[in-house]
Amino acid sequence: MARTGRPKARLEISGEEREQLEALKRNLVALRERNAPSDEIREANRLARRATLDLFVAQQRSQGQVLPIEIQAIRIGDCALVGIPVEPFAAIGAQVKALSPFPTTFFSGYTNGVEMYMPTADAYPEGYEVWMTPFAPEAAGLTIEESLAILTELR
Repeated sequence: MARTGRPKARLEISGEEREQLEALKRNLVALRERNAPSDEIREANRLARRATLDLFVAQQRSQGQVLPIEIQAIRIGDCALVGIPVEPFAAIGAQVKALSPFPTTFFSGYTNGVEMYMPTADAYPEGYEVWMTPFAPEAAGLTIEESLAILTELR
């Protein structure tokens, strides 16, 4: 089991944000009840779903704890397979493969589940993936380090 960082700052969710989400949900219900045009309902649904996702991500970040992820590695002769349960930026896997003690290393995300995006530190503070991630900027580096430590043990 490896551990990666999470944001330490508490990002509190305001009552105003919760009320905005409730207002969006009420609007969606009202549109459906009056049989509004499908494009209006679709847009109201999109806004409500986006606000729900925004609050979910804010809640994840506000926990300010360490988020454990399991890094799995398998050795097959001179080949190694590494898997992590996140959607990693390609540079994470590329660095693990480049620094691996094995001549051939395969790196995969989405292994036994997924905990959202894992951006590299240089991707912060912008971008959709960064907005969506529960991980702190140092998580990618910690994941690379732990992956390499596991590969070294397997060698």
